[in-house]
Amino acid sequence: MDEVNSAAPLFATTPKLKQAAYMKAFAFYWILANVVSFVVGLMCGGAMSIVLGNSGASALTAKLIGGAVAVILAAPIQYIVFKTSVTRFIFPRLTAQSDLVPPVSDDRIINKYSIGGVIIGGL
Repeated sequence: MDEVNSAAPLFATTPKLKQAAYMKAFAFYWILANVVSFVVGLMCGGAMSIVLGNSGASALTAKLIGGAVAVILAAPIQYIVFKTSVTRFIFPRLTAQSDLVPPVSDDRIINKYSIGGVIIGGL
C-alpha cells in the first residue's frame, strides 16, 4: 500500500493543459488532414481510375483501386498533419510549464519499481 501512495506525487507533478489546447490541436488536425487527404485522394485516385479505365479495366475495378490508392496516400499525410498539430499546439505549452514542475529524483522512480532492492520491470 505504501508503494502506491509514494507514487502519487510523481504523477501529481505532471503539468496540466486546459481542454482548449487539446481542442485546438484536434480541430487543426481534423480539418487540415481531411481537406488535404481529400484533395490528394481525389487527384491521385482519379488519375489512377483514368489510367485503369483507359487500359480496359471495369469501372468497379477502377473505383476500388483508385480508392485504395487514395487511402494509402492519406495515411502519411494524416501522420504529418498530426505531428504538426501536436508540435504546434501541445508541446510549446508543455515545455513552458515544465519550468514550473520540480524535478523528480531517480530514487523515487527506482523505488517505485523495486521490491527488496531488486528492480522489477526496469530498463
